[in-house]
Amino acid sequence: MDSRFEKVYGTELDGRFDKKAELIRHIFNTLALVFDDTVMVGDRKEDIMAGKENGTGTIGVTYGYGSQLEISNAAPEHIFTSPQEIGKVIKQNQ
Repeated sequence: MDSRFEKVYGTELDGRFDKKAELIRHIFNTLALVFDDTVMVGDRKEDIMAGKENGTGTIGVTYGYGSQLEISNAAPEHIFTSPQEIGKVIKQNQ
């Protein structure tokens, strides 16, 4: 899946982009992405909510820090238990 990523982003050391929704907006502005063509993959409720707030697709994963219940309650479009499952869906939607 490495070929699918242009760059990895996260919270800056000075605290900028601590809120995920703000980070996503920054990424979209920096890379001139299209919200409808993008998906937020996350292992916590905050990840899914940030994706929804910005109009991206959402995929919840159960192999990170969050629990199955937390991800289920966030109601992402898809829930996966492995990175391989994500790759299959991305390939199908190209």
